[in-house]
Amino acid sequence: PNIIYWDLLANPLVADLKAIFFVLYILYMLSFGFVSLFGFLLGFALAEHLANARSEAKLVSVGELSRVGLLSIACLGLTIFLAARLRAAAPHAARSTPDPLPTTAA
Repeated sequence: PNIIYWDLLANPLVADLKAIFFVLYILYMLSFGFVSLFGFLLGFALAEHLANARSEAKLVSVGELSRVGLLSIACLGLTIFLAARLRAAAPHAARSTPDPLPTTAA
């Protein structure tokens, strides 16, 4: 994602979309953090389950796993929805960009 972000910052054709892209990029990173946290908490929950911990004091509850999982799905869904709306409304969608790897006839 860092390379794509840098390529977009360096492209003068999309200079007016930089702020919107930055917001979408932050939402994407936030959802990545939620997914990572979900995996981390799920690891603890599975370790407790496999160790047959019968005590009432658990490190991770099912409610906490559900909350973090739903937050990750909601944040990623919002990011995808906004990115699709931005792409559909972008005036640059009709522009043709040069092919970075032109093919040569042999």
